[in-house]
Amino acid sequence: MTDASIGESSPLVFHISGISPKTDNRTSMQKRFAVWFILIAVAFERLAFFSLVGNLVLFLSSNSIRWTSFHSIIASLIFYGTSYISTLVFSWISDAKLGRAKTILIGFILYIIGYLFIQLFSIAEIYETLCNGPPTYMDESTPYFKEKCSTQITVVLIVTAIGVGVVQSNMAVFGAEQIREKTLTTQYFYKYYVAVNIGSLLAFGIIAYVQQNKSYFIS
Repeated sequence: MTDASIGESSPLVFHISGISPKTDNRTSMQKRFAVWFILIAVAFERLAFFSLVGNLVLFLSSNSIRWTSFHSIIASLIFYGTSYISTLVFSWISDAKLGRAKTILIGFILYIIGYLFIQLFSIAEIYETLCNGPPTYMDESTPYFKEKCSTQITVVLIVTAIGVGVVQSNMAVFGAEQIREKTLTTQYFYKYYVAVNIGSLLAFGIIAYVQQNKSYFIS
């Protein structure tokens, strides 16, 4: 079977009668490099994601932010909800408009910007600059957007969550598009979920400990 092109309009697994008219001229080494690069990116993305969500409620209610537990949970739910909604939206955008490569790049840019700002909120001097003063404790009955710096933090969380959804809706398929043999595609998805679990394990096993016992900024 002739190798098919990596165009996004062609199927991931070809039947005998469904060979693409274009060929993939990459060497086998280039194909393997592309797949492993994607798998490593997936592992680091999951590491970043679970490092954030694993301690988000604790971070927002810590001395660095001083939100109430109730509002910290609301913020985490906003983050989760936005990430799931953006997954649906950007899976369509990548297929119909931008293509997976460009969409993933946009997602990672949003991801990095949001993640950096979240880390910067843990630095007292930067927090006071971004939020016009030090963190203050509020009563549980206080509305969510009356929390100190709630607007800024919520915007950052939403931007980060959009990046998460953009990346997650496209990475698995984008990696599979680098492979055209059915057996290798199946093996790729095995490796994909191994990469996901490695990133998750490191996030909860190491990064979460560092965040809780050292500093959120270090991680």
